[in-house]
Amino acid sequence: MKRQWSPEELIKHFSLLPQEQTLLPSAIANAVPHNQLGFAVLLKFFQLEARFLQHTGEIPKSVVAFIAQQLQFEADVFFDYKWQGRTIKKHKDQIREYLGFRPKVLRASNPPQAIAQSFLNNFCNMPSHKAGWPIPDQIINLQIVTIDDLPKFTE
Repeated sequence: MKRQWSPEELIKHFSLLPQEQTLLPSAIANAVPHNQLGFAVLLKFFQLEARFLQHTGEIPKSVVAFIAQQLQFEADVFFDYKWQGRTIKKHKDQIREYLGFRPKVLRASNPPQAIAQSFLNNFCNMPSHKAGWPIPDQIINLQIVTIDDLPKFTE
């Protein structure tokens, strides 16, 4: 994301629309200022970048200040937003749902087979393959162990 934004660009890209303001955490669901501002910043960043922030340094302070001003908060409360845990996970899920995005999910009819095939495909493209590593035709019995195959331990 670029670091310098003109006032016109801030208004165009970071103004909270009325329907977006209704998405903000309510009094029931963590309505503290840092969660409301954190949610709003995540939403506007995702709309512009098509990904979520990983840390506070990715977004210019002027953008945070502009969004905070709309919510009548001090911009500094944004730095109290928690970047791990249930709250941010819920916020991301709500934003994805609102914008019509679904998280990427690996689907395969036979997951262990898909994992093995992916490993073999990547293995064959490794430079070390030419240095004497076995090639897929030489692998006779490739066993995939899943969590269900492991012994159950009890105390």
